[in-house]
Amino acid sequence: MLSPKNLIRLIINTVIGVVLIFLWLHFVNLSEVYDHIKTADFKFLIIFLIAYLCATFFRSLRFKILLKRYNLAFKRIVFLTFLAQFLSFMIPIRAGEIAKGVYLSTFLKQNLPKTLTWVFIDRFLDFWVYILVAAILMVVLSISLPSVIGQGIIIATASFSVAAVLMILGQNLARKLANLLLPGFLKSFANTIIDQFSLLRLPVDHFASLILLTILAIISDSIVLLSVLLALGVNLNFIKVVFGNALITLTFLIPAAPGYVGSAEASGLVVLSGVLGLDPNLASSVAVLQHLLNLVILPTVGISSIYFLKFNLRLVWERLRNKN
Repeated sequence: MLSPKNLIRLIINTVIGVVLIFLWLHFVNLSEVYDHIKTADFKFLIIFLIAYLCATFFRSLRFKILLKRYNLAFKRIVFLTFLAQFLSFMIPIRAGEIAKGVYLSTFLKQNLPKTLTWVFIDRFLDFWVYILVAAILMVVLSISLPSVIGQGIIIATASFSVAAVLMILGQNLARKLANLLLPGFLKSFANTIIDQFSLLRLPVDHFASLILLTILAIISDSIVLLSVLLALGVNLNFIKVVFGNALITLTFLIPAAPGYVGSAEASGLVVLSGVLGLDPNLASSVAVLQHLLNLVILPTVGISSIYFLKFNLRLVWERLRNKN
């Protein structure tokens, strides 16, 4: 059993997913969505698989560089990344991140708050660069977004960038601000995060390699989306695909139901149709097909990773059960 807090979160997320599916159904014709998917050219899905594996490779290599002092085997990091993706997809209450932290804590004999912070820093890099990309392309493409979303992207970009600079280059100041502004029970946690951000205090060329690998991972994610678009006969400028993929990815910060049911369809419809101008039924076909492919690929690589890592998932359930 999950802790009461996590159980409530999961129930709320599931309700959100059901509501999103209900709303999505009001904007699409399911028979047209089905007809689009029936005509899909599945040879493009080879590109889907290759791009997905490349994205995982780049993120695993980035994590390898972050933890270079621990000499963790690259193959092990790849399978751990697969496992985290699978669990985050199936149980979107940070189960993947917790599993990654628990495994690293057990395997490397490090305390859990420390390893969870490593995972947080890795995810921070992803979302920081994603937000930067979204902000830059919003200007380059001159795409008109609702003012709330546009302003949100700008504010988030500035906030993440200031936080990154402060954590990496101004740790003493960050520590003073944390001790001054945060309540007592959060100070210790905040200081752990600040201390571990020293992982990013690297020579310029090493730090640049982290950013480059993140950009390559984002490009690979975008090729995943592009392959689904091409499979359904949609020719869209790749820069717009990158922008659309960035927006879709950022919507996953919103609480989601298990398997991202509802969230994947709603975000795909809003971004691909509302922002990029595709027909709503075609946009929904892209979202549904990509979702179905994820439902096949993620459990396959996730379960394989459990066997390779010989990881006891009960350790994760215990963490989720006891985390209040």
